[in-house]
Amino acid sequence: MTTKLCLGCMTEYDGKFNVCPHCGYAEGTPAVEAYHLAPGTILQEKYVVGRSIGHGGFGVTYFGYDAALGQKIAIKEFLPTEFATRCVGETSVSVFTGDKESQFNTGIEKFVDEARRLAKFKDVEGIVRVYDSFIENNTAYIVMEYLEGETLQEKLQKNGKMEFEKAVSYIIPILDSLSKIHAEGLLHRDISPDNIFVTNDGKVKLIDFGAARYATSSYSKSLSVIVKQGYAPMEQYRSRGNQGSWTDVYACAATLYKMITGITPEDAMERVIDDGLQPPSKLGICLSANKNISRNAETALMNALNLKPEDRTQTAEEFKKELLSSVKIKRKKSTLKTADTGRWPKWVKISALTAGIAIAAVLLLLFTGVIKFDFKPSWNKSKLDDGYYRVPYVINTDVVTAENKAGEAKMLIQIIDKSYSDEIPENEVLNQSPSDGTVVSNGAVLELVISGGKEKIYLINISGMKKEEAERLLSDMGLNVSVVEQESNEVAPGYVITQSVEEGGAVEKGSMVTITVSIGNSNIDETKTVKVPDFTNRSWEECSSLASDNRIYIFKENSVYSDTVPKNRIISQNIKAGTEVNEGTTVGVVISLGKETVRVPDVQYKDIQDAVSILKDAGLEPKTEYIENETVAKDHVVKQSIAAGEEVEKGKQIVIYISLGNKEAEKAKLSATPKPSEKNTVTPTSTPLPTNTPL
Repeated sequence: MTTKLCLGCMTEYDGKFNVCPHCGYAEGTPAVEAYHLAPGTILQEKYVVGRSIGHGGFGVTYFGYDAALGQKIAIKEFLPTEFATRCVGETSVSVFTGDKESQFNTGIEKFVDEARRLAKFKDVEGIVRVYDSFIENNTAYIVMEYLEGETLQEKLQKNGKMEFEKAVSYIIPILDSLSKIHAEGLLHRDISPDNIFVTNDGKVKLIDFGAARYATSSYSKSLSVIVKQGYAPMEQYRSRGNQGSWTDVYACAATLYKMITGITPEDAMERVIDDGLQPPSKLGICLSANKNISRNAETALMNALNLKPEDRTQTAEEFKKELLSSVKIKRKKSTLKTADTGRWPKWVKISALTAGIAIAAVLLLLFTGVIKFDFKPSWNKSKLDDGYYRVPYVINTDVVTAENKAGEAKMLIQIIDKSYSDEIPENEVLNQSPSDGTVVSNGAVLELVISGGKEKIYLINISGMKKEEAERLLSDMGLNVSVVEQESNEVAPGYVITQSVEEGGAVEKGSMVTITVSIGNSNIDETKTVKVPDFTNRSWEECSSLASDNRIYIFKENSVYSDTVPKNRIISQNIKAGTEVNEGTTVGVVISLGKETVRVPDVQYKDIQDAVSILKDAGLEPKTEYIENETVAKDHVVKQSIAAGEEVEKGKQIVIYISLGNKEAEKAKLSATPKPSEKNTVTPTSTPLPTNTPL
């Protein structure tokens, strides 16, 4: 009897039927979404892709079958729709260009790294097993065990809340698993009822491990995956929050709270403003030592739900012990002060109940400092004496907006520096001095540091280099490296064939660059002899073609600057032209880099001494000219004659235009005096801002 493999449930059935008798899947059913892989696609020549069983902002999970081992599997594909897509009928992923490409590459690196790290825990019962990970179709895949059963979320939706004894039996295996993975420095960061899976044979598994880290940018639209309302602690709302084992402890406690009360805990950011989280006993859950929650367990639960990380239960092991302890547990008091945001009107609270997602999003931005409500000026403005004002909050605004806000407070802005930032967009305010809310007198100066955005790295040409040298160079430049191996007719084994970002291409620091490394040519016959061609004065591309034609390999022995040999031309070779050698012989060449060039650094807004020093250190010749400008501080650079990032010959002259300053601002610094009766008052002379990463 001829059989077919059902792509809906991966079970074989009689080939005379077109519909699977086991699950009802019809043969030829198209993919759920146009950008999904078509059912029946083969990966790595052994993994059969079936129907998709889930998809979200970061990827797609498919039902699969391992033809080599004859077992059902799950296949997760990295496919963030914000950065990439797939055309109908294609298998390869199309990545959007520009910043999205570098973010996609960074995401792949995190995705594969997660798989490699999780593969170490294949013997940990409570974590879904990872069998394989690989790069194919211009993206990455993880092959893992296929689980049959349901999530805790599905159980709760079907059966409602559960008794404490049953709920804790699901949480303890998760805590045991977390203890082991935390010991390896790995966090989950997305624990919730929908990421805890109960198999048909009663095993409890933590799934979607590390999904919260697949976001590739702090500005990603996929924000809802980074923090899950009700289950994410306050530190996850901050880009540099103090995260650790206690972060997962909070999420586990929030999940347990949901299981026994049927109520999702109030969002952490809402709790910061007004903590209304009630102990289970206040919600009708009886205190007892048997089926209902004990007083000890309730204390353990509430300790694990404390807002400040330092007030919270620190480890999964500690949480487990406290949940099961018969010895009295001490309640850990919260040291968090309620956020000073003032009383919200009743109508706002009512609106928040019907617009929770929007409120939470605003709170997220508020507490990460991306936005800030300028409450202070309206609180006490009427109490200030004439001629005194409160400094506005201008961080993360453009210069024009900052100037308008400063003008309303009768202040003058002066730009004093520029620094790189991973969080504040380029050309927006990164820092200010004085800080917002400070009381200043009429005509005070507000000094600003402007963001240079994320630091850009310009790629060098690494084709022909030894793999280890290329990896070291890219790593020293602040980039991550991914290696793909491929046969090559011309590049020596172990040397770079191509790079994913071409020479001169700009990427953000920390981005992923993929290099393709040669493994040689399996068809070369080393018993045959050939003559070495003359590579000198030819381009690298011409030499590659010549090497392929003559069935020998080349590699870059060295790269040097030359005033006479054009860039990318071969200066010399280590085996003389005409020499008879065996096929597969490797010939090293010295290639010209052309005349020495440098990248022009960004010195805008730097003071004159720093700007001159930075340009000279870069091998350039600075020339200064003074111009009038009332916004940029006196003796600071307004603009430069050649844009930052441009490649120019070493020794090139760069004109930097220096501000003559704002006479009113200079006068204010010299003449203003403080108002002694006002506590938080400063003179118009501000303390210089601390500088961040220099440009």
